[in-house]
Amino acid sequence: MVEAASGRTHALETAFDVKLNGATVTVSVTEHSVEVSAEGADQLLAEGQQVRYGRGKIGAVRDADVGQVEAWRRDQLVFQEAPLGDVVADLERYRGGRIVMTDSRLSDIPVTAVFDTRQADAAVTRSPRRCRSASDD
Repeated sequence: MVEAASGRTHALETAFDVKLNGATVTVSVTEHSVEVSAEGADQLLAEGQQVRYGRGKIGAVRDADVGQVEAWRRDQLVFQEAPLGDVVADLERYRGGRIVMTDSRLSDIPVTAVFDTRQADAAVTRSPRRCRSASDD
């Protein structure tokens, strides 16, 4: 059993990932199934599914990208249209110091990228290649 924030995840002969990001927890199942109890609700998750809970609610069950979920085991952080605020929070786990965004509007910008966790500083110190965004169209 894993307890994170206000919930519990019960393993049922399985493999799963629990990610705590601030007050939000994401549970992703990579093999078999788990039972998640949070916010007064119980949810059974099957292989390839995930659920988020926190801030007084448990979310809907969604499909999980198992390769993306397990990327940290290969020293990678993989993001697909993830909010920049979430990306920054994950990068902070792998480097010393804080990353500060001076404009809160930046937190919602979608990011698609793969970062090497062994070189997390490079994600914030290198000059990024110019990418097109929806606002460029």
